[in-house]
Amino acid sequence: MNQNDDFNFSGEIGKLIQETKEYLDLKYDIARLDITEKIVVLFSVFYSFMILVILIPGIFMFLSFALSYYLGLVFGGYHWGFLIVGGLYFILTIIFLIFRKKLVTRPLVRFMSKLILKS
Repeated sequence: MNQNDDFNFSGEIGKLIQETKEYLDLKYDIARLDITEKIVVLFSVFYSFMILVILIPGIFMFLSFALSYYLGLVFGGYHWGFLIVGGLYFILTIIFLIFRKKLVTRPLVRFMSKLILKS
């Protein structure tokens, strides 16, 4: 074996270490970008939800007042309209409590797991 055929182990190991460092840096950058993307999606969903939490009660409040006054005119007293609308909300609350896992918990768990486990 002549000297040209000898393998330069120290040079090759240095290259391997350098490429490993570059690979790990790239994996770290990809992980940071992935986490950043998930945080941005989570915050955008949160802010959209908060806007809806602010707007929807106002809409329901005005619609409830309108329906209550209308039913009050139909049934001969505003108190009857407000009692009917209050009763409807009470029934809707009971239905929501019965089906809250199906309506809220499961879809939220599915969304969060898709967001976090997305590759």
